[in-house]
Amino acid sequence: MNAPAIQGQVVAIHGVVKVIDAQGHERILKAGDIIQPGEHVVLLDGATLTVSRAGGDSITVDGPRDLALTDETLMPQSTDKSEAAVAKLAPEAQQVLAALENGQDPLAQLDSAAAGLNAGGAADEGSHGFVRLVRISETLNSISLDSSATTEVVVPTVQGDTFSTTPAPVAAAATTPISVSIDNISATNNATPTIHGTGIPGLTVVVSNAAGAVIGSAVVGSDGNWQLTPSSPLPDGTDTLIATSTNAAGTSASATGTAIIDTTPPATPTVTIAEHNDPNGVIGAGDLVNGKVEATVKLDATDLAKNGSATIVVNDGGHITTLVVHSDGSVTGADGTVSSSYSNGTVTISMTPPAQDAAVTITATQTDAVGNTSGQGSDSGTLDTVAPSAPTVVIATDANHDGIINKAEQGSATTDTVNIGLPSDAKAGDTLNVTINGVAQAGHVLTAAEISAGQVVITPTAPA
Repeated sequence: MNAPAIQGQVVAIHGVVKVIDAQGHERILKAGDIIQPGEHVVLLDGATLTVSRAGGDSITVDGPRDLALTDETLMPQSTDKSEAAVAKLAPEAQQVLAALENGQDPLAQLDSAAAGLNAGGAADEGSHGFVRLVRISETLNSISLDSSATTEVVVPTVQGDTFSTTPAPVAAAATTPISVSIDNISATNNATPTIHGTGIPGLTVVVSNAAGAVIGSAVVGSDGNWQLTPSSPLPDGTDTLIATSTNAAGTSASATGTAIIDTTPPATPTVTIAEHNDPNGVIGAGDLVNGKVEATVKLDATDLAKNGSATIVVNDGGHITTLVVHSDGSVTGADGTVSSSYSNGTVTISMTPPAQDAAVTITATQTDAVGNTSGQGSDSGTLDTVAPSAPTVVIATDANHDGIINKAEQGSATTDTVNIGLPSDAKAGDTLNVTINGVAQAGHVLTAAEISAGQVVITPTAPA
């Protein structure tokens, strides 16, 4: 029958438990993992680990603790019966002890040769042994034994015994204490922040995440401080960071910290100037509210409430006003030309109309608590609240312009030609409204080509 492999298997685990192999590689333990002799198991505060050993039983340890795994740790040790047997005393020693117990002179119980050298012989030349028995303040027969003195009895060794001169082992010098700490990193939009902490000068600190991936390492300086920059960006969210330091004796210390990373900006604000969705961005008289140009800016209310802010720049015909929306919903920066209010993520802006044909432009950005800034939202329009001059109408079919289209003028044509002259203040995007024989026609939006030509030509059906 083959001996079981000397290894252990994790059967239960609670909290953060790491293992460091002989090459210094570190990983986070999970249920079912195999651990080997020579590895170090590091249990953080509050952690518990249960390991099934090679012999079939299990052991449970709790943290904080650093455990060096050996063959003896992972394989229960049995004791041979012969090792557990009690060795018998030599007959001469039994005689001495019996004499002392009975109040007799122990010297009288020995053979005369026993007090000499080499009594009983020795297996090896130069090998000697003796037992020193000391009895103090014993009341015995004063004739055979002086009870007030210290009595020394030399008892021959059992043949084959040797006298060892090997000094007792000296306890190893205490190893340098080991400790490590890591500072938490508050919310930041820097995915490679400086990670720092304290430790034992000269030792290396390895920082890993909860999955066991190494983020970086640093040597503790003479002042007891260390710092490092992650070798790759940390993911967004709350990351668990584990700092581990190991001394020359293999003893490890660990500490846990957190880093909050946020590199996601708020959504781009939506800016809308009230212009009735005019495709050319014309702000007409009908778009004004109580004589004011109005606009709305929609923000991310959640990001704003988390210590965020928004900046809105209003260019009202060349008059610049900068509004700042704060996390509490207050808006600052309004002046006599522009006013504003905030409610549930929407900023409502009201402004004095600029001069006729002047442009209105509004831009907005939003910034979250850690400094991420959104894209820029914007909208613009041109004020046009004055009606253009009246167009002119010429029926080209009425050749003599007498107001009557005769048969000769009409000829065989079934339509008439009408030229509508455009006024000089007409603009592309203006709507031309035409009524024929008392019937209003669909509005016609003027094009740039028509403005350039100065007229619009229509061909209504000739009357019967």
